[in-house]
Order: sequence, then structure tokens, then C-alpha cells
Amino acid sequence: MGDERLDYVIWKASTKIANACVLGDMRGFDAIYHLMSGVSFIESFPPGVEFGMSPDYPDNIVLTDNLINSESLIVGSARLRRFLESRDTSFLEYLPVSIRNHKGRVASKDYFVVNPIVPVDCLDEDASEAEASSIIPGEIEMVQRLVLDPQRVDPAREIFRIARFPEITVVQRKLAEAIDKENFTGIRWLDISEYPEI
Repeated sequence: MGDERLDYVIWKASTKIANACVLGDMRGFDAIYHLMSGVSFIESFPPGVEFGMSPDYPDNIVLTDNLINSESLIVGSARLRRFLESRDTSFLEYLPVSIRNHKGRVASKDYFVVNPIVPVDCLDEDASEAEASSIIPGEIEMVQRLVLDPQRVDPAREIFRIARFPEITVVQRKLAEAIDKENFTGIRWLDISEYPEI
């Protein structure tokens, strides 16, 4: 494997933007775990799904291209969606959501949960020192480090979740660099070698 695993980074929300919106709970959709696990909802996602801005951050109202949330979801702007679609990125769904401000008014109807489907079974469990979940059979609860086997990843997959370890989204570095060139806001990248963050 060597340095090949460094061709991938982890998609994270940036907290560096002043007063960036922080989302509260998703409303109108209850299957968040299945959403994180790469299940397709393009045919069954209900209308009217929305997020409210978190009351814990009453001054945070700036809508970035990638909104901070506690569910490890990519909640992206229409501009971010158009960019990803322009790259013909495979195995991605765009599920429409609205954002409500702290007063309960709709701040935007132009956001989408970017949902990577068909997770990739590429975790080197031994090298990662993976620990099985005590709650969900077959799932991995945590790793001491993140080691991927690039031989098990289709090079065409620019963005994906890891099978049985769905809490992170992995991105090819070349896609991350292309996103940075477009000056999208609210995104940061974590090197695979730096996971988990201390």
C-alpha cells in the first residue's frame, strides 16, 4: 500500500468561517443511519425535508457551500451540486433539503444532501486495528488509524463511503484539489494519515 493511501483525503466541514451556519436536526426524514450507510433514496426521499439552524449557535447564519452538521452528512449548495455533476462523479445522489433560519423562516431551498451510495469495501481492518461495533452487527465502531487498500477501490470512484465504517466520506485528492480551485466555502480536508483527529 505504501503512500498510495495518501491519494485520498477525508471530507470535513470547516469551522473557520465566521458565523457559519451550524445545522440542527433533520426534519421530515428518519432513516439517517441508512442514509449514512450508502442506501439509495433517490426514488423514496420525501418532499419537504429540512434542517433548522442550531439554536446552540444563534449568531451563526452564514450559508456556506458545505454546511456543518452532526450527522457526518454532506449538505451542499446548488453550486456545489452543479460542480460535482459536471465531473460526472458516479454513485452520487442529490437529495433536496431546505434550510430554516433561527426565526423559522426558509433561508434557502437550494441545498442537497450529497449522498454517496454503494460503499466501497476497502478498509484494511488489521492495519487499521478496527474494533467491531457492540451495537450494530457487522459494523466497525472505531479504528486506531485509517488504512485503505487502494487495490480495492475503483479509480473512477472519486468520492465514497467505506463499507461497514460509514461515518466518514473519502475523496480522491485530485477531486479535493479541483474543489479548492473553485473556492467553495465550508470544506476542509483531513489526510487519511491524520485520522482519527485528536
